[in-house]
Formats: sequence, structure tokens, C-alpha cells
Amino acid sequence: MAAASHYEQSKEFPPLDSVTGGRSADLWKWLQSRRDYNSKANGLWRIHNGLYNLKEFVQKHPGGSEWLTMTEGSDITEAFEAHHPNIAYIREKILPKYYVRDADWPRESPLTFTTGGFYDKLRDRVRVTLKRLGPGPRRWTNFYADASALLFEGALGALAFVGPNVFGPGNPLDLGLGWTVGLSIGTGLIGGALVVMGHNFLHMKDNKRMYYTNIAGSSYRMFRIHHALSHHMYPNTSLDVEYPLFEPTLHFWPEMPRRKPNLLTNALAFQWFLVRSTPLFYLLKPVLWLTGTLRLPADEYLYWLNTFAGIGIRLFATQKLLGWSTVASSNQSLAYYLGISAAQVIATNTVVAAVVSIYTGNIGLYAGHHADYIWRQGDLYQPPLDFGLFQLEATADRVDVYNKGLLPVITTFGDHTLHHLFPTVDHAYHTYLYQDLAETCKEFNVRFEFTNYRDMFLGFYRSLARTNRTEHARRVGWDGKGYAGWVDPNMGTSGAHTTKEE
Repeated sequence: MAAASHYEQSKEFPPLDSVTGGRSADLWKWLQSRRDYNSKANGLWRIHNGLYNLKEFVQKHPGGSEWLTMTEGSDITEAFEAHHPNIAYIREKILPKYYVRDADWPRESPLTFTTGGFYDKLRDRVRVTLKRLGPGPRRWTNFYADASALLFEGALGALAFVGPNVFGPGNPLDLGLGWTVGLSIGTGLIGGALVVMGHNFLHMKDNKRMYYTNIAGSSYRMFRIHHALSHHMYPNTSLDVEYPLFEPTLHFWPEMPRRKPNLLTNALAFQWFLVRSTPLFYLLKPVLWLTGTLRLPADEYLYWLNTFAGIGIRLFATQKLLGWSTVASSNQSLAYYLGISAAQVIATNTVVAAVVSIYTGNIGLYAGHHADYIWRQGDLYQPPLDFGLFQLEATADRVDVYNKGLLPVITTFGDHTLHHLFPTVDHAYHTYLYQDLAETCKEFNVRFEFTNYRDMFLGFYRSLARTNRTEHARRVGWDGKGYAGWVDPNMGTSGAHTTKEE
């Protein structure tokens, strides 16, 4: 195993980029940038101060080979620590087999995982709780996700069958445009909720439910890069690639150019970005594939598989309306009806993709990081560098969905702090882990607080317009009276509602 380092450990994150804050929005370039910093590793994986050759372990990795193939030659310390609640066994029994040598340069990230520190103590408590609970709670997460996937597929099929006759005949029920608009929006909302539910599963070891993200037009693979490996490990920093994904449409960093201080302008720009981003990528995917510009793995085209199925359904609806003899009377007419069926389904599926994007974008960006009272790199105080304490400083929890049942949590990125602390733990377990979090906060004299959705929503737009930096931390030493914020009395804590320092 790695010996003690003979160099000074990094004390802060890499400097913010002068334009986007982070690095290239190209996710593969972001992965390459992590390899570039660790070029002296020569393709080995770095964990803390040790370099490991995991090539023989890639196909044995219980979480799936993709996690390791994507991170070859880079520092995976945070992912290694946060993705494995049973860290002691892996650290002592598995990792030493693949140790090669020590690294002789500082880690790019300053975050720490000190034995006996906040995160280490919290993880010990959580491991005991998870063992006590067993596999039972996750059955409900599976049920909601499976039911939502079936509902989404059924709604897409119904939309193809009863869509309006905009491009020609084909609606046997003669439903008006209003019905179709309503069904399109409803289908998109179901799809958006399904993407958020799929997000629960893509953090885990490879499983069939992670593809639910893909069938609704998103990508679990891209999510794993920009969300699981980047944002979850380094929220609100230069290593968080989700920031450049939204620049220059959104401006989170006061020092960056192109700032638009008008809140209405920011709000409209954000919504327009959501409306056009996912639908545009949906429409361009087959073009990029045909031209050889971008050919992705087959699962990235699952939403197009839904589209082809919808075209078949629409053609069936057309023959129900007109009769098969009319539709198939000649090759030319069959091609015509096939064409208008394709135009109709692609149009309605584009609307659905836009609604999915609006849902996931609004839910996601208001979920727990981007209000003006939450730390982001460049603020005028240094956050704690213990991984757990850092996540508390860069993340907020909404009381609106706390202890309100599982469905609100898995459709709105709820229980956000615990999800950041233990991303591979199923959302169904989070409500049971707040007691462990509260006890650890009390042990380390750390305040834990809830905010609410309204505060997060307004704070998000205030942060886009602000021109100064936050000067004070949200959390102060525990005074024996509670953690401030909104905290459930069952946790033995209480306090007044506040989201800012007095």
C-alpha cells in the first residue's frame, strides 16, 4: 500500500477557468484532462497516494467494467471512497493485490478521507444501518421505476396512435390538438420523472434499470461522467463539469464574462436552453450516426427505438382509419403514409423530449447546489476539506420532500445531501440514514440544516444575478440547542428556519 507522501498535499481545487469556471463541456475531454494531470501514472489508477494496475480487475469489478475503463490513468480516490460503503474490506483484502508504486505528485483534489474524521465516522454508522435494514427497502424503488417505465412506454404508444392529423390523416379517434398537447406534456412529465428515477440506478453497479434514463431520451453513460464521476465528487468546483455544460447560457461565477444581471433574462435564457438542448440532440443523433460524426453504443438510441415503434403504431392507426387497401394500394402511397406517420411521431416525440428536458433541468438545478447561500469555489471562505463536511457545505436538503415518502424523493432528487455522501446507496434507504448523519454532526459540532424548494428556486436566480461572493459559511459550531434550519424533531434536534447567517 501507499506510504506517507513526501510532498505538500493540495490545499484547494485547481483555479477556475476564465470563461466557464470549469473545463471543457466535452465529457471525453474532461476525462482526458484528469488523465493529463496524472500523466506520470502511465495509465495506472490512482487511489490516494498509491498507483494501482487494475487492468486484470476491470472485468471482475462488481460494479461493472465501464467505471474503470472510463477512469483509466486518472485519480479515482473520491469515487473509490464514496462508492464503497464497505470500504475496509476492499482496502485491506482487494486493493493491495494491484498496488504498483507510490505517486510522487500531489493529488489534483484537496479533499481528504482521514481515519476517524467526519466522513469516516459517518460511513461506519451508515454501514451498520444498511446491514440492519437488509434488501427490503429497495423493492419499492424498483417497483416505482418499473411502473413508470411501463407507463411512459404506454403513453408514447398512445400518443402515436391518437396524435393530431397535422401532417395528414391517421387519427382514428379524431381527437383534437388540445388532447394531443395534453398527452404530449403528460408523457414528457412521466419521462422526466423516469430519468430522475433512472439516475438512482446509474450510480450503482450495472443493472437493467439504469437504461430507464436512456429510453426517455437521456443517457446513463453521459450521466455517469458529468454527474457521478464529476459533479457528485466535486460539486461547485472547477472539477465539476456540469458548470461548463450550462455556460454561456447560465452564469454562475460573478467574475466570468457575459454576465446578465437581469433575473428575467436569466430565467428565460435557462428555459430556452432546456427547450432546445435535448430535442436537438435527439434529432441530430441519427444524422451524426449516418455521417459517421458520432456513433454511440446501441443503448444510446433507445429513444429512437421508441420512435420507430411509434411510427409503426401510427401506420397501424392510419390503416384503421382509411383501410389497408387504401394505404397499401401502391408503393408510392405506402411510402407517403409511412412518411407522414414518421413526421407525426418525430414531431410529437420532439415535444416530449423538450418536456423531459424542462422537467429534469428545473428539478435538477433547483435540487441542492445553486442557491446564493450555498458555497461554490471562489467564495470568500475556505470550506472544510473532509469529503463529508465538504459535501454538506456544497449541498442543501429540501424539507419539502423529507420524510414524505419515497416517490417524491426519487422523482425530485430528494434527500440530496445523503445521496451525495453515499451515491451508490438506493434512495429508499436515505430516510433511515438521517439519524446517523445527525449523530455524526453532533459529534463533530457541525450544524445540519434543511432549506425548502422556494428558497432554492429564488436563491438559484439570485445567484445568477449576483456580482459579489459569499463571505460566511452556512454552518457553525453546534451549540447544544439544535442545528438551526428545519430539522425533524425525531432526530432530537430543532431550530428556527434560516438559510443565511444573521
